[in-house]
Amino acid sequence: MQTLAAHNFSGENFDDAHGWGSQGHRAIGYIAEFNLASETKKYIFEEFNINNLADVADWADKIRQKRRQESPWHYTNFRAGEWTYEAEGIALRGKCVTEKIKEFVAVLANIENPLKKRKNALKYRVSIL
Repeated sequence: MQTLAAHNFSGENFDDAHGWGSQGHRAIGYIAEFNLASETKKYIFEEFNINNLADVADWADKIRQKRRQESPWHYTNFRAGEWTYEAEGIALRGKCVTEKIKEFVAVLANIENPLKKRKNALKYRVSIL
């Protein structure tokens, strides 16, 4: 079970699916990059050829129209008045942002995964901070 506060810090917006907008995503990308260890930053830039995290921070929103099946990856539903997260419905099938974050982290951690798969996982992870 996860608390609502954890979701608030992860950048999820419960009122508006497009609440961040491109500028908001980019700002969060800059903040995230600023807080990376220098070794991690160097690895990301060299391994994935990404100049800065702000450049990929709104990537998931940009491709959302082309990948409709991934739309649930942009949010997590909570019941009104609930302050905890329990995987149910689409979340049980790994199709909400909360479950996808876990998946993307695992994909990134496994260096046996193809580079393209890991790069996409990184871009999604940054997009859904």
